[in-house]
Amino acid sequence: MTSVPAFAKNVMVSGTVTGADGVTVTLSGSDSGSQVVNSGGSYSFTVAEGGTYIITPSKSGYSFSPESAAFENVTSDETQDFTATQNIHIISGTVTGNGQVNFHRKMRT
Repeated sequence: MTSVPAFAKNVMVSGTVTGADGVTVTLSGSDSGSQVVNSGGSYSFTVAEGGTYIITPSKSGYSFSPESAAFENVTSDETQDFTATQNIHIISGTVTGNGQVNFHRKMRT
């Protein structure tokens, strides 16, 4: 853990996550931490001014826009919102035998 001088100012890195419940938002860089938020929920990390930080949302079966956010030499409060989209996979093919059956299925992961 890095020692922060007594005169260092703290700032806030925060935002909201929409589109999924149970999203883990991870802080890495000059400091670290994580929080779990629900759709429409807010996250916030109090960090030391001047640091470099990366915020990354994650949940299995989901993609996020943006994928992450980087902040360098933070000198004031920063905000970054994320939107989750459930990944959908399409499986299709043809089953042959006594006649032909077409198969098409959307799967959510």
